[in-house]
Amino acid sequence: MTDKSSRPLISKPALAKDLNASTRTIDRWARDPHMDFPAPLKINQRVFFYRDEIERWKLSRVRALIKGKPAGEHVEGEAA
Repeated sequence: MTDKSSRPLISKPALAKDLNASTRTIDRWARDPHMDFPAPLKINQRVFFYRDEIERWKLSRVRALIKGKPAGEHVEGEAA
């Protein structure tokens, strides 16, 4: 597995902009177990996410939409 210290990070404000969502929405998704949103990482009072985890989450959301699953529902064949 890749060393976590070498994995690219994205800040919460940059992620919010990328997802066209507010930072409060990002916080809500991170707290909601049904969203299966990646866990945040706090560094010096700032919040970051591992970019690869976010990309996997986005892909899982697209797959769920294609299969007609509600938001946050597990899609067959994906790691939980």
